[in-house]
Amino acid sequence: MVTLTDWQQSSYCGDSSNCLSVAAAGNGTVRLCESDDPGTVLAIRPAALRALMAAAQADLLPIWWQKSSYSHEGANCVNVAVADDGSVRLRESGDPGTVLTVAPTALRALIAAAKAELVPAGRR
Repeated sequence: MVTLTDWQQSSYCGDSSNCLSVAAAGNGTVRLCESDDPGTVLAIRPAALRALMAAAQADLLPIWWQKSSYSHEGANCVNVAVADDGSVRLRESGDPGTVLTVAPTALRALIAAAKAELVPAGRR
């Protein structure tokens, strides 16, 4: 019988209905489970998981968009993704073909200015 250590949820999990959990098994494999289907568990060797992660970091896999937690149901949603070069990609769900690419520092500065209401009214 394979025993699992405690399941840990990914730090990239946006909301609890779309999360990846990981656990180490006693036989040297890593177990992955998606929160929408907790009964399905993928067993993978650490080397294969590293190769998968390297492919993702090399932008060989599609970009993973996340919906803003402030977006409600409907078409008025902001999606965000982090690219392999560390830049942040933003798009509006009503026009997913138009993507804004910004540096994380620039986005943090914009958010801080908006929170401080330093952005001029005509530019909000």
